[in-house]
Formats: sequence, structure tokens, C-alpha cells
Amino acid sequence: MLSPPAGTEDFVMAPIADALLASNPDLRSQFDNKLASDSIFANDPDARLRWLAARLPHRDAFSGVYPIRRVLAGN
Repeated sequence: MLSPPAGTEDFVMAPIADALLASNPDLRSQFDNKLASDSIFANDPDARLRWLAARLPHRDAFSGVYPIRRVLAGN
């Protein structure tokens, strides 16, 4: 239920992340600063891709949210 949606595989996300960095100089600067200051991040391609995916403009706000049913008192 909480698995990533189809289309979020690395081979799909990598070109999107590259385009995001190319089109957004402020984000590119933040990314470059994080690479320079965090060696664990710099050496983890999955972490870099997750970091960029979290900053996509059309990211699903409910991604990873576990749905629960709420019952109101008196019902």
C-alpha cells in the first residue's frame, strides 16, 4: 500500500531530476551545496534522487500517507 507509484523507478526519475536541476538555478545551488557539505549524501545516489524527487513541483502531497477511516462519535 505504501509502495511508490508506478513511474517512480530510477530510470524514469533520473532524467526528470536532471531537467529540474537544469531549469532551476536556486535548486541547483542548494543541491551543489548539499553535495559539498554532506559526504554521505554525495556518495549515495538513492539519497540524491530522493532529495530531488521531494522537490518536484507536482509531487503527490499524499505520497506515503497511510489511509485510515475515521469514525465520529455518535455515528
